[in-house]
Amino acid sequence: MGLSLGNGDLIELEMLNNDLSFEELVQIIEGYYRRKSYVELKKGGIVNLEDAPALEDLADLLDKLGVSVQEFVKGKLQIPAYRAL
Repeated sequence: MGLSLGNGDLIELEMLNNDLSFEELVQIIEGYYRRKSYVELKKGGIVNLEDAPALEDLADLLDKLGVSVQEFVKGKLQIPAYRAL
């Protein structure tokens, strides 16, 4: 994930991912929210969600920022700087 200051009072979060498509990332995060132990990706492969502290941190960040998974994985997200605290 990239983080930069945008124009005015905006912070830009950019999703940088070379391994997974945005659809697969949505599938993984939504699987985590549903408390699944694993997610079977549509293109094949299985992702274990039971021991994923980074995924837990990402889900917590999205909750605190009030951002949906779909908004996050679109690529670049702009949020007001006051929400980042």
